[in-house]
Amino acid sequence: MAGIGFRLQNLLSSRNYRGLISAYGYSAIISSGPWMLSMFSLVVVGLFISGTGNANAADAAVFRISVTYIYAGSLLLGGGFHLGVSRYISDRFYAGQMEDVLPCFMRSAAAILGISFLFSCFWFAFSGLNAVQAVSCIAMFQSLSIVWLCMVFLSAAKGYEQIVFGFIFGHSVGAVLALYGYSLAGVGYALAGYAAGQFILAFWLSLRVFREFPSYNPETDDILTALRKNWLLIGIGFAFNLGIWIDKIIIWYSPLGTKVIGWFHCAENYDTCLFFSYLTIVPAMALFLIRIETSFYRAYSVFFTAVVGGGDLDAIQDGKKKIMSSLWLSVTRLIKTQGAVSLCLVLAAPVIEPYLGIGIANIPTLRFALVAAFLQALLLFILIFFLYFDWHVGAMYLSLLFLMLNAFLTGISIMAGPQYLALGYLLAVLGALIAAIYLFNSGMEYLEFETFSKQSAIM
Repeated sequence: MAGIGFRLQNLLSSRNYRGLISAYGYSAIISSGPWMLSMFSLVVVGLFISGTGNANAADAAVFRISVTYIYAGSLLLGGGFHLGVSRYISDRFYAGQMEDVLPCFMRSAAAILGISFLFSCFWFAFSGLNAVQAVSCIAMFQSLSIVWLCMVFLSAAKGYEQIVFGFIFGHSVGAVLALYGYSLAGVGYALAGYAAGQFILAFWLSLRVFREFPSYNPETDDILTALRKNWLLIGIGFAFNLGIWIDKIIIWYSPLGTKVIGWFHCAENYDTCLFFSYLTIVPAMALFLIRIETSFYRAYSVFFTAVVGGGDLDAIQDGKKKIMSSLWLSVTRLIKTQGAVSLCLVLAAPVIEPYLGIGIANIPTLRFALVAAFLQALLLFILIFFLYFDWHVGAMYLSLLFLMLNAFLTGISIMAGPQYLALGYLLAVLGALIAAIYLFNSGMEYLEFETFSKQSAIM
């Protein structure tokens, strides 16, 4: 995402409040837009459905949980695939082979659509939903799978305004059609309307990919070959995404969860606490996109140029110092901004609780979730830096550690009682973050040796 970050920094160069607000606004929407806008539209549609009468609260729950499962499934199914594709197109960018990017998109889209279609058909056909609801969910699953894939290819896009417009327009149309569909024929048509909005978004983003990469090489290497070479990236993406969702899945199907319909379960208060907490890290995501990753990338480029250009040890060590200095400055800036936001919200949890409707008993869960979301953002950023250095094995270990800790400690927290929910998630993120910091520092300590060893092996 550094490509967009550099372009957004052009808005900051205007040195006025309009440029500042525009830059961070675009950054927030691009980095967090998919789930931020989706949660907002879900809340709007859910309130409308449940507000039409107490008897329709069940319909609101079906709509909300169906969309939640679609988001979770599409992210889990495509998470690893996206990392492998991202590495492939990054290599093509570096080699200047831009004509290979569009074929990669088309073949990747065909593969992910085929896989997601088979998976979603099986999942929703036997889920307990009626025919209209199931078909709508399958269509929405397909559209979202393409949306996530498009964002991989648009990470260096020039027209970020059009990307933002697409997200706002698609979700707005989806919400309006969902409300209209429900007023006509119930929750099945509400899902169909929402799916139509996601299709519009997927279609718009796909057009943007074709416009960004108009050249085409029909003889390009098969993307599947590249994915087999980078199989660890697929594992990292899947394990980390599953680690994010595993605590929710375990709690949904525990005695603390509630059956909504068929095999769809939820834990409404826990889900509300977690989703609100994810919204609070929007400042961190925006700051990472427009400041942290761009700053790191500049320092990394100095190091990488010295390595590729045959620089001596002093040049490489100078690049390493710039990387460490950039990271230290970024962490300090992040703690000052996002840390302050999260701390204020933790202290204000009793004031926030009535607006979320979670009940006083769930205030500890909300506080644990707020801290965990902040730490998860830090863990994600460190993992991204791991991938910059091709430390795939370390990133895989960390992703698996996060997954296993979250599953184990969530189970312990369930047995300890409802007041400890989200504490297991918090401790899991904290444990993985400590391990990540240790491994990163160890890797940086031996960076020069590792770099020269690789160069010798290549030569």
